Amino acid sequence: MKQTAERSLRGLRLDWSSIILLILGGVCLVESVKLSSNLEKMEPLGAGGWPIILSVFWLVSILGVMTFEYFKRQPVPSYKIDIHDAGTRRWILLVSLVLIYIFIVRMAGFVMTTIVFEFAMMVGFGSTGKRYLLIAAIAAVMVTLTIYFSYTVAFKIPLPGQL
Repeated sequence: MKQTAERSLRGLRLDWSSIILLILGGVCLVESVKLSSNLEKMEPLGAGGWPIILSVFWLVSILGVMTFEYFKRQPVPSYKIDIHDAGTRRWILLVSLVLIYIFIVRMAGFVMTTIVFEFAMMVGFGSTGKRYLLIAAIAAVMVTLTIYFSYTVAFKIPLPGQL
């Protein structure tokens, strides 16, 4: 059974990250459709439409990557998970930070939590020099404020911790 699953994955030229992203995208799409069905008025770029647009974009993007990987004519890499591999540790870091972020953002508010989350992501994925730490801090603040003002002012969508 295990051998058949491995063979089918190698035949499709997929890796586990693509499969996980596809599943998460499907879950996000289902949840955003549920969210929009609970709203009284559906606005295309409002609280109901925007999550659906992002979820569909996510799914189309990952399907595009999967299609590209399918037609790629290179040797297929091994699908073994090695805990000592830097890529595996980065995936574990990413999943851990996202889970922590999800549970804390409603209590601590969007702006502060997102700044800390983005900074931690940049440091965790390689920005460790003094110069890069400063750039990472500035980028985290700028990106968070851009997201905050675009959602709250332009799209009039309340963010977590602001509801």
